[in-house]
Amino acid sequence: MIQNFLIRWNKEIYMITVLVTTSLDKQSREKLINAFQSVTFHFFDNKNEAVTSNVNPNVLIAYADDLHEDWLKNLTNLKWIHVLTSGVNSLPFDWLMKNKSILVTNSKGIHAIPMAEYTVGAMLMLAKHFNQYLGFQKERNWNPALTSEELDGKVVSIIGTGAIGTEIAKKLKAFNTKVVGINTNGRDVSPFDKVSSMDDIDKVLSTSDFIIVTLPLTNSTKNLLSKDKLSLIKPTSYLINLARGEILDESYLVYALKEKRIKGAVLDVVEEEPLSWNNPIWELENVMITPHISDSSPLVYARMTNIIISNLLCYEKEEYECMVNQVDLHFTYYN
Repeated sequence: MIQNFLIRWNKEIYMITVLVTTSLDKQSREKLINAFQSVTFHFFDNKNEAVTSNVNPNVLIAYADDLHEDWLKNLTNLKWIHVLTSGVNSLPFDWLMKNKSILVTNSKGIHAIPMAEYTVGAMLMLAKHFNQYLGFQKERNWNPALTSEELDGKVVSIIGTGAIGTEIAKKLKAFNTKVVGINTNGRDVSPFDKVSSMDDIDKVLSTSDFIIVTLPLTNSTKNLLSKDKLSLIKPTSYLINLARGEILDESYLVYALKEKRIKGAVLDVVEEEPLSWNNPIWELENVMITPHISDSSPLVYARMTNIIISNLLCYEKEEYECMVNQVDLHFTYYN
């Protein structure tokens, strides 16, 4: 149901119209409303309600999947789109590239803490065999035969040194691991022990004990971890994918895991979401699957709201250069 929060019109103030296409929690809505005197917020529970409302906003706050050209082209007042997630691969890039006056920002960084905690938990689960022991418990099987590993001294490569990868590296410092980052040009990023460029990815993959994927999906990262790349991973190593299923060759990964050419994996993302009941990934004993929930946290809305408020204050003053998380459409579209 539509909830319109209308600020009293002041003829001396230009009213900015903001349309939100998803149901925000009450605290976030109230925080947005109370932060501004010259903004009209229109909150909807879903995209369909937003489309049929015929609101023509200056600012659109939505998930990338809701942003279709057929709708956007009718929003003649639109100047800024804020995407509620960090991933923007489903944006209508053709249309946005033709309408370069529209600014696009995202919510990069709001999921870094929960995803880093998820990763540490996944690594400990793999190293300490918690999932197998849970199975033994259900069978009432007192089985001490499994040999646990230590994280201490392990080489961990994180493919992608953005907010998520950086937070993971920060958390892993407590375990005395050697954390190697991989980004486009090998630029140094704290707190990684070392950062390599994509040109060195073969060497990094072949020498790592844990490989963690946090890259955004773009034309250049799709199938980045091809069969040839995945075949470089040691049979004693683990893979954790937090990014997108399309970044790696999933069919070869299934083969490599089944044949123990890769020791184990934790997959929060897969090519087919939701995963069909007959997908072979379900049957792999050395894989844990989670349904794209590594970013889940009750605190992400608060972080997202803070980004929106900060950017809306800049937008209100027409100080667009101070708006954070601006999406480089040219880079994302062509790379």
